[in-house]
Amino acid sequence: MPYGNDWRAHRRLFTQHFSEKNLPRIQEKSLEFVRKGLLCNFFEYPEDFYHHIRKCIHSSQNETIS
Repeated sequence: MPYGNDWRAHRRLFTQHFSEKNLPRIQEKSLEFVRKGLLCNFFEYPEDFYHHIRKCIHSSQNETIS
């Protein structure tokens, strides 16, 4: 994306969403997902470790962006 008004608008939105004041909210969502999903999956299906990790990373990224 070339530098210009659109770029500045996107950067402003990104900066606002990932600002220090929003980190506790993002961190809480991530911890909740780990508690409710990842740990239960590890306990029930430990042999699918890599699948659980990949799913956790993907889901937490989606949750953070939305």
